[in-house]
This record gives sequence, C-alpha cells and structure tokens, in this order.
Amino acid sequence: MFFPKMFSNHEVRQYLAAWSWNLGAMNMGFFLGWSGVTTPDLQSATSPIYESALTDEEVSYTTSFPFITALISSMVWGYIANSLGRKITGYLTALCFTTCYIIALTSDTFSVFVIGRMIGGLAYCAVLFNGPMYIAEMAEVQKLGRISATYLISENFGILTIYILGSYVSYDVLNVFCLAFSVLFLVLIMIFPESPVYYLKTDRPIEARVALQWFRPENEQYLESELKRLNDTFILSKKFKFKYLFTKHTLMALFIALNLQVGIQLTGIHYVTCYTVDIFQRTASVIDPYTSTIITGIFLIIAPCCYFVITNHFGRKTITIVSFFLQSLTWAILGGYYFYIEHNTIEDSSPLNYLPLVCISLYCLFFAGGGGCIPFTIYGEIFSAEVRNAVMPFIYIWNALNSFAVLKLVPTIMLQTIHMSGVFWFFSIISFYIVLFTIFVIPETKGKPFLTVIDDLTKKACWK
Repeated sequence: MFFPKMFSNHEVRQYLAAWSWNLGAMNMGFFLGWSGVTTPDLQSATSPIYESALTDEEVSYTTSFPFITALISSMVWGYIANSLGRKITGYLTALCFTTCYIIALTSDTFSVFVIGRMIGGLAYCAVLFNGPMYIAEMAEVQKLGRISATYLISENFGILTIYILGSYVSYDVLNVFCLAFSVLFLVLIMIFPESPVYYLKTDRPIEARVALQWFRPENEQYLESELKRLNDTFILSKKFKFKYLFTKHTLMALFIALNLQVGIQLTGIHYVTCYTVDIFQRTASVIDPYTSTIITGIFLIIAPCCYFVITNHFGRKTITIVSFFLQSLTWAILGGYYFYIEHNTIEDSSPLNYLPLVCISLYCLFFAGGGGCIPFTIYGEIFSAEVRNAVMPFIYIWNALNSFAVLKLVPTIMLQTIHMSGVFWFFSIISFYIVLFTIFVIPETKGKPFLTVIDDLTKKACWK
C-alpha cells in the first residue's frame, strides 16, 4: 500500500517516509528513557508490578537484560531484513515494542516484566540499523545527509518526551502512550513503499522501479540513472569476500571502531538515560529530580544540531578529542562533588548543589554533540562499503555487551564498592583514555580519499 501522491514534490514524500521510520527511533528513545523516570515508581512501596518495592539488583535486571536480547539478535535482524524486507522487519520491530508495553501494563510478576523488557531489547537492536538502512536506500544522495540527521534527533526527542511525560503522568498512562506510538509506527510503515534496494536484491526489477518512482521526480532519464546507481551498489555488495575482513587496514579499522564503542558506552550515556531521576535523587539539591531530568533531555535535543554545524568545520579527530576531553572533565568535577557530599554535609542553599544538573547537562551536550555521533561518521570513512555491512553486526554486539555491563554493574557492584563518586571518576578515566587513543591511534579522515585512509590505517597497524 502506497501513500497517495497528494504531495507532488518527491522531496516531501522522501521526508514523510523518513519521518515514519523516525517513529522507530522515537520508540527507541521512549524505551531508553522509560527506565529513567519509572525507577522511582518501581522502587516504591506500591510498585505496579510486584508485591513490594524492587531492589537495586532487580532494577538493574530491568535495564540491563534488554541488551542481552539486543546482543543475541544483532546477527539475526540483518538476515530478516535481507530475506523478508525492510518493511516486514519494521512490522516485527513494532510488534516487539507493542508486546513490551502490553506486558508492562498487565504483568504482576517480576519475571514476566523482565521478559517484556527483553522483548523490547529485540526492537531496540532492530531500530539501530533497519531504519537508517531504509532511509539510505530510498533517499537521494544529495538529500541523504539532511534526512538521516533527523533520525538521531528523533531518538533524543523520544527520550525528552518520556522524561516530560514521566514527570507528570502515572505509570499506566506512560505505558499507554508508548504503546500508542508503537502501534502508530506499525501503521505508518505499512503505508509507504518497500525499499527499492530490497527488490533489486531479490531480483524484482519491476517492483524496484515502481517503488523508486514514488521517491523520485517524474523524469524517466533520472529514474534510470538512480536505478543504475542502486544496482551498482547492490552489485558491489555481492563482491564481498570473507578474506576482506582480515586485511591489515580492515583489522585496524575494526580495532578503532571497537575502542570508540567503548568510549560511547563506558562513559555513562545509558547509565545517565536509564537512571536520570535516581542520580539526581542522590544529590543534596533542592531542585526537583524530575525537573532536572527534563533539562538534561533538552540538552540531548540541542546537541545534535551543534554537531551538524561543527562537523563541517572541524576534523573528525579534533571533534573526538575535544568532546571526550570535555566529558572527562565534566565527570571528574561531578565525581568530586559526590565525593564531597559522601564525607560532608552541604546546606540546601549551597551553590554546589547545582553542580550535578550543570555537569550532567554539559555531558549530554558534549556527548550528543560530538562523542556519541562522530564515531559513526568515522566508521563510514574507515570501512569500505562492502566491508562495512559485514562488520557492523559485530560492532552492535560489542555495543550491546558494553551497555549490559554498565547497566548491570554500575547500579549494584560499583555503587556498593566505589560509590557514586567512583562511578563518575571511572567514566572520566574512560573518556580520557579515548582522548589519548584518538591522539595516538586514529588518523584524520575528513576530506581524504578512501585509498589515503587505507594507507594511513595500514601505517598505524602494529601487526603484520
């Protein structure tokens, strides 16, 4: 079923299709931010899913176990997308989100609730690559950057939306809202055409042409050139050979990618988004924790806009170094604040009590405005097209493993042993490690031909 061509402008149709898939990213934001505002409810005496309040250990299961299913499904979703299509994959994604929130609304046992969250983890992994894949395959090259940019903003907008709603509505209303948007996502992706690249990959050129016509102006010559471009991309992907993974520059690129994923996950982004209210409740601030949470969510929206500006003016290496250095500095200061209040009493009116809000907001700005975005730009410049599709599942697996480790260990073992101050100092150390790693290992890639990048990576490799 195709959306009627009531919009004669093909660009508008591309943006509408992208917006429908952006709802998947928004749902991912809902899923991540959900824990940040519901944890106080789950740990209250009137917990909606249990006979008594959840312990810190139990809450850590609800936040970390979704990344186990994300890890396991990383290799599966790509196969489903290539075998059944991007739209079928989208339907399954929406179904996973829907099931997650239905279970959250109806479950009265902890084990069933955790299973529901794990089903949501399946959808989280699918959204990571299926939406960007569809957008990249239907959008015109000259518009791809602008259209793709809305995807990241949609995820952060989803987090902010949940932060705001979760501060004012009940647990059940919040879940109904998330459920409604999961269904809306399902309905909208039914309307738009399947990816033309999927049709090309399954030897259906007529269907590919019909789908592409919907996204392009009524110009036969231009349509033919676009079909050729997509077909060339498809043919190129068929030339991939397993041995390509073991070339010196590819191994070096993978080494860089895995370290950058450490920088993304082990510097605390998921701990911040999933435990935001709890973090602010542990301060001596008189500012309402929910209000502070909303403010940090606003910075998550502002930051990507800054990234789109600076990425055109500064090198990848410069942005990475500066953003992770500022993250390291921010966490070091916040760790010092928590260390002080762990050993001293601060008056409610003390200006020091604004430090947690300032530091976490700045961290969100530095992360979403650089450190969280720039690695994916670098991946597109250090991997060839045919290799990138093969290595990204491994990167997503490593990403999920690091997320699980942070969300399982930080709220339990690390808080009990090194306390909140030690947790933020740990994040600071990891951030500074990425600064040093970038200085000494990662080559500058902006504006360089791919062959030059390959040569730089080969020179950086310490193995033969």
